[in-house]
Amino acid sequence: MANKKKQFDQEFKQNAVNYCLTHPELSRKECAKNLGIGDSTLYRWKQEAKANNNRGNI
Repeated sequence: MANKKKQFDQEFKQNAVNYCLTHPELSRKECAKNLGIGDSTLYRWKQEAKANNNRGNI
């Protein structure tokens, strides 16, 4: 069976970054686990949001 890559829309990505920012008591790894995504994925989304000054353009 082929390994199919999950695709997430912009709204999900932004909500994931916001979730991580609004739960400082959780590590990035815990946030990612709660959201059902990989830690490296969340890290990348946070970096993209930071580069775009959190204007919703991840």
